[in-house]
Amino acid sequence: MVKEIPMFMDLTEAQNMVNYFLENIAENVDIENEAKINKIITKACKSAVKANDILSLAECSRLLEDLAKCENPYSCPHGRPTFIKMTKYEVEKMFKRV
Repeated sequence: MVKEIPMFMDLTEAQNMVNYFLENIAENVDIENEAKINKIITKACKSAVKANDILSLAECSRLLEDLAKCENPYSCPHGRPTFIKMTKYEVEKMFKRV
């Protein structure tokens, strides 16, 4: 029985984590090693660039270069997107140009 979840985790993430844990127990996966990997992923995510962070041009360039080297540059380790597709109209609408 799960009684609490971490504050940074929403209900869906908690459900996914529990399901992942249960599936891996059934498959005899090394949960301890997986837990270590997940800790690293979580630490990386928490230290990542956040909304409203101000980056220099050099930091932006480095971020894009590093992202291009990733196996999956389209989402973070938790599955959140790193890119979104927007039409010119959508951008103009955001800036009230239409």
